[in-house]
Amino acid sequence: MRRAGDAARRAELLAAQLSRIHQELADTLLAQRRLTDYLADLSLRDALTGLHNRRHFEGEHNRLFALALALGQPLCLAVADVDDFKSINDRFGHAVGDEVLRVIGQLFDTNSRERDVLARYGGEEFALLMPATTTRSAALACDRIRRKVENYPWDRLRAGLKVTVSVGVADNRNRAAPDEQFRAADDLLYLAKRLGKNQVRAADEPEATLLHRAGQAARSE
Repeated sequence: MRRAGDAARRAELLAAQLSRIHQELADTLLAQRRLTDYLADLSLRDALTGLHNRRHFEGEHNRLFALALALGQPLCLAVADVDDFKSINDRFGHAVGDEVLRVIGQLFDTNSRERDVLARYGGEEFALLMPATTTRSAALACDRIRRKVENYPWDRLRAGLKVTVSVGVADNRNRAAPDEQFRAADDLLYLAKRLGKNQVRAADEPEATLLHRAGQAARSE
């Protein structure tokens, strides 16, 4: 009887040890998965603003462009650029310039929808994808953000600081690929710059073709 009792206790101890080991392994695997997910997300984030980066944006643009085509829905793309950003850096310093980019990123983020895709595309340029959105609605949304940037109390950051953005908006109609849509939005952005900055330029067909060419001409000068 004693031997049987000892064997039972040893079996219980062994089972408890195996259970602890199993739990420790499960906790370790969970921690590794969380770390892997964190690093994967980090690779798709812009370190300065915390927004998604160009790599993530381009992947989402390809996905949403194909989805919009399949569903026959509009997809609008806005490309925004901080006006005279080099002058801001030169006059107020790069630390202030970095803070300007962070604030603008926050303004775009808090004033866009959850389903939209926002990214710092590079330098002082931001990109915003708006699924199932008409050109007019997208332009109005971007103009609201433009006004929020213009009216932000920038002098709290540095006396005399003023910041504005220019935006170009293009939809997916008659676009063969995402990069064609991006070029159209980019051309409209350059048109906004040429026509005075601090404005949104968007167009429906057939006017979009004329504005697209005007944007190309602005870039070539």
